Amino acid sequence: MNADMLTSLLTLPYPPIGIAFLDQVPGDLTRIESASPAGCAYWTLAAAGRMFYTLPEDHFGCPIGAYTHGLELPPASQVELQSTVSTMLSLNYLRPEEPKQLPRVSRNFQAIVYGPLAQMPVAADVAIVIGHAKSLMLLTEAAQSCQLPAHTVMGRPGCGMIPQVMKTQQAVTNFGCIGNRVYTRLADHEFYFAFPASRYNDLVRALQTIVRANHELEHYHRGRLQSATGCN
Repeated sequence: MNADMLTSLLTLPYPPIGIAFLDQVPGDLTRIESASPAGCAYWTLAAAGRMFYTLPEDHFGCPIGAYTHGLELPPASQVELQSTVSTMLSLNYLRPEEPKQLPRVSRNFQAIVYGPLAQMPVAADVAIVIGHAKSLMLLTEAAQSCQLPAHTVMGRPGCGMIPQVMKTQQAVTNFGCIGNRVYTRLADHEFYFAFPASRYNDLVRALQTIVRANHELEHYHRGRLQSATGCN
């Protein structure tokens, strides 16, 4: 898998990251040194080039993230989850029926591996691309071209796209959530495109064609605009 190809085609600011749910703890990787207050912060470390694994308890810092990852919360985290949800409901941020509708990872796992997709030592379940609107437009068009359904657009919570992709085996565009943007320091103009990592090669082949086509079509449309208005 040449994940650098995707980075090059889209001129991405960060390499795509891979996330793999494992049945056993990997013996050849290092566990994250300290638990993050939110599991999505691990994405930032992976995008910066780090390769590591986490255990379930490394995700208890964010009860909503632990919930979407299908984890059984310890009592303290259950209390925090209830408090967080109550606060969101009181702010009219959530509808009462929303918490029960959140996607959850259904697979039992012992560890999660994070790292740059190109360097993953195990098969990734989910790939996440961080990009701006044009790059994710191109990814969506490529997904449509290779018959990878990409019609789902998600908002809160950002981590919900992981179980959504795993469950549906479809691509998801996600705008993150305010917590995700705080913990990952995601720029205002950036958002996510997540897809089944097994479809990477299909997506890249389609993307090569889509990027060339868009280059030609941009010249075509700019020519029409100049002819009609005299503007470039």
